[in-house]
Amino acid sequence: MQAGIFRILFILTIVFQAGAAWSNWLDYREEHAIVPYGEVKGWRVYAIDHSMSGFLGCGAVKTEPSGPLVLENYQDNWQLVVPTGRGDADRYDGALISFDDRDIDSQFGFEGGHAVSHLTRDEIGFLMQAASLTVAINDEKPLRFNLSGSTAAVLKIRECLDRQGASPSTGAMPAAADDETVYVPSVEACLGGIATETTGATRKIRFTADRSLDFPFDLYWIDFDGKRQPYARLVPGQSIDMETYIGHQWVAELDDDACAYAEITPGLETVIFKYEDF
Repeated sequence: MQAGIFRILFILTIVFQAGAAWSNWLDYREEHAIVPYGEVKGWRVYAIDHSMSGFLGCGAVKTEPSGPLVLENYQDNWQLVVPTGRGDADRYDGALISFDDRDIDSQFGFEGGHAVSHLTRDEIGFLMQAASLTVAINDEKPLRFNLSGSTAAVLKIRECLDRQGASPSTGAMPAAADDETVYVPSVEACLGGIATETTGATRKIRFTADRSLDFPFDLYWIDFDGKRQPYARLVPGQSIDMETYIGHQWVAELDDDACAYAEITPGLETVIFKYEDF
């Protein structure tokens, strides 16, 4: 199968929760406007703006015994930020990042008492699935972090990106495409820890496999225990209408263990699974 990603077209609506105090990394970004976006499972999510450049991205911070753990999507690049005793003069050094027992060679740059490393899409997937993260920068004591809530944090950051930092509580949202939908990127790896938590009003949804796909995929409802319940197999160009409920979670599971997730929201009518090169 060609390399690619899935995107889900749908409208996002959530309840805004006010943020709290931010980490020193956000204070270090003194030339940026850091705008609280929401809070989810112990992570405080924020938008990053600049007076001249405008919206630049979103991130999330979690307070840990080892120090603040920061995950950002800044100018379309994912990056991990952890505390360090190294000065800016050191510039770069190697490190070993461990997602549970999965070790990855990495490199960190040093800015104002913080170590910054870019993350690939695969590494974001590992982070979402792992229970713990260990960062061992050369000649420094390893830092260990609990990754509870990381899946929710990544999904919240992606939501913030789609809304270009506009809080759901303001009602403001960037102009959408002609079909009044916005894009939310899929996750390459199929994740654990996602379950239907609420049941709202009934909603009729059309699930569609875009003709750009060259393979079928299975569609599942994720139940209250986080188990996938099979509902349909869609081929390119096929659509299926289903009665579901606001708050329910759905996932398209691909043959190569890649997944695309959709949460049913009050304004949602159509979910389109579409292939894109990257």
